[in-house]
Amino acid sequence: MLSANLVKNQEQEKIESKNTIIIICHGFSDTKEKLQYFYYPLAYQGYVILAYDARGTGKSKKTGKRSDFIKRIDDFKKIIKWVKNQDELSKMKINCIGFSIGAITVLSGGFLNSDIEKIIAISSMSHYKPNIPKKNPIVMLSYILKGVKLFPTLEEINQLSPYLLIKNAKKELALEEWNNLSKRVLLIHTKNDRVIKIKNLRENKLILESPDKNVLILKKGGHSQKKNECILVGTALNFLNS
Repeated sequence: MLSANLVKNQEQEKIESKNTIIIICHGFSDTKEKLQYFYYPLAYQGYVILAYDARGTGKSKKTGKRSDFIKRIDDFKKIIKWVKNQDELSKMKINCIGFSIGAITVLSGGFLNSDIEKIIAISSMSHYKPNIPKKNPIVMLSYILKGVKLFPTLEEINQLSPYLLIKNAKKELALEEWNNLSKRVLLIHTKNDRVIKIKNLRENKLILESPDKNVLILKKGGHSQKKNECILVGTALNFLNS
């Protein structure tokens, strides 16, 4: 069972004014607590926050392996269903925000879900396989020790690559439905991200046909978005409130 926190403002009027729950998906080695700097200000504005420890991390450590990214996506989908089945939450709009592998989770697990109003993907991959650093033996060893699959199947690649999932959806969806789904995504990345390079954002932007207002590229901060805390919160609020 996954461990989660439901964070609310004490003022019911603020909650009713937003009528929105935001699901927070953290990165590979993070926990829900590490992102408190990000979602506490959102809760202060009246958004209800559901922040959870992904399998294999934090208080969900015994739930499964943190490197099982496919099951992380399945877990996310189950959380969406859980929210829809709770009397207190079922009538709220649903927004999702993910960081790194959490960004892959919300894009791959949420893009086709029309119950989700808005998606923010921070430091996301576009294609899974090219981002596995096979030419760097030290990094490869680190990935092996963490249980990350270096040679995924074609099916796994398709599920873990937002670009491919969105590309396939684009072929199948009617134009109006495609436009509604694609325009609700905000992409955020840094130019000096050495873990997931900036080309991933450009590829996701291209396939989503994202307008410039739905893309934020920061000069520095690396993969962890260090010292970008304030601008991340401000940008997220601007997008969520629009």
